[in-house]
Amino acid sequence: MGNPETNPETKAENTQNRQSQEILHDASRHISIRLAQAGDENFIVEMVRQLAQHEHSLQEVNATAKQLHDTLFVGGEAECLIGMLNGVDCGIALFFRNFSSWEATSGLFLEDLFVKEQARGHGLGRALLKALAQLAKERGYARIEWACLDWNEPSLRFYKGIGAQVRKEWILHRLDKSGIDQLLA
Repeated sequence: MGNPETNPETKAENTQNRQSQEILHDASRHISIRLAQAGDENFIVEMVRQLAQHEHSLQEVNATAKQLHDTLFVGGEAECLIGMLNGVDCGIALFFRNFSSWEATSGLFLEDLFVKEQARGHGLGRALLKALAQLAKERGYARIEWACLDWNEPSLRFYKGIGAQVRKEWILHRLDKSGIDQLLA
């Protein structure tokens, strides 16, 4: 039977499965965006780690490929888009559904958007956001929200360039594990 990674029949089947999950294709830029599927966990966790390193927070990443598999493909608590450039996985948009009481409908929260450094400047980040917007519209969702570090000027300029609104009047709050324990004590 051989190694499934090198078996030509398995490789062809995997390519066909990935293409069937494709939600955006831009042949002129050699970009395609697809929904992540089981088997993408190692790539996704590597992208999360690269993003954390970029944000000077690698030591805070505890996620494993197994945990991501369970979250994305078993529990369905989150979803992920994979951005491909020239047929190679080069970026992710990891997101989950949230809810707006003012709109009385769901939206999407973009947890992570990351494109490998060598793949930047080709429109892959924009294509990932465009595919996410397409999903939101197809699902009847009211909005897409995300957070960006205040020192990340290139990303802030990018988001402004696509028409995103900065919500300066809203301040993000978080209770981490120890904060939750402290509140419950």
